[in-house]
Amino acid sequence: MNRVKVIVVLLTCIAVGSVSCVKHETLFSARSDINGDGSINRKGSMEILVSGDRDVSEDSLNAAQFYSENYVVPDESLFDISHDFRDSLLIISWEGRIDAEDIQVSDYIHKSKEGATAINDISITLRNRWVFKDIIYTETFSDPVDTVKYFPMIRTRLSGASEFILKHNALKGIRDYDGADKLLNRLETKAGLDLFKGILADPAQFDTLSEMYDDHISMVADSLAGFAGVKQNPDSLNRLIHNIYDAAWDTLLSDYPGLFGSFALDDFDVHNFRIEVAAPGCLISSNSDTTIDGVSAWSFNRMDFFARDYSIEMVTRQWRWLNVAITVLAIAAILFFILRPIRRKRID
Repeated sequence: MNRVKVIVVLLTCIAVGSVSCVKHETLFSARSDINGDGSINRKGSMEILVSGDRDVSEDSLNAAQFYSENYVVPDESLFDISHDFRDSLLIISWEGRIDAEDIQVSDYIHKSKEGATAINDISITLRNRWVFKDIIYTETFSDPVDTVKYFPMIRTRLSGASEFILKHNALKGIRDYDGADKLLNRLETKAGLDLFKGILADPAQFDTLSEMYDDHISMVADSLAGFAGVKQNPDSLNRLIHNIYDAAWDTLLSDYPGLFGSFALDDFDVHNFRIEVAAPGCLISSNSDTTIDGVSAWSFNRMDFFARDYSIEMVTRQWRWLNVAITVLAIAAILFFILRPIRRKRID
């Protein structure tokens, strides 16, 4: 599995168009100031620190410029966008007003070579009532993986790898062909779909899953070596199965970079996010990390929305004090006229 990880890293290096393997440390920050009419004044920036294995700033800047032109695409019809180069730091800034009718907009988009896209969706809902108005702000980051597309591809590719192993000279003369076929079928699941599902469920478990991948192959190799007619030792079969399965995964990753979302699965692109939101009224609910002076803030990284949604949610309430006063007076008047005859009867 280590080889698979190396291939993913190499794919990422190719994707940013750099000669050397360039690491991008990116901070995406944005602030939304919500207006009473539901429009937003949005300020955002992306700071991309580019460092390569050579001390040549021009290479880093070229890679950063390629990165910004192909991966960061805020809507230029809504935002004024500026670029600033400082040594190996590329700063992309944007600012603009988003009208209420255009609220469903994205200003963070990250695309892979294949077209897989990580994106943020901003939306606002105004809930008007007689005595108050709620502003419901939602911003969702997502980097979906098309499992409907990729599950059959993984199954087909690893099934081909198993067939190749069964026909290999190393297993020539095996007597229990059906038993070996069943073993390899289970391996296709354990070192294929189960592995892929595990990574999607928790990318942080990659190293653990990599060890499980090695263990599954090792167990199958030990079992096959014990079959009658097999003259290869477990170590030789282990290397053989590893080479064939790794090659199958390498081909999958090469043909379908979107297999692990828009970023691919690696440690080279570090994307951190900080989102701030301020809205008129008092805060009713929020899933923010902190709220200071009415400004709610969220901090997270790209793995928080890999193959799942990361949603920012906040609700503020503006009281319509004139309507509150009218309502209180109306209720008082109604109670007065209801209770007045009762008081007269008691006096009589």
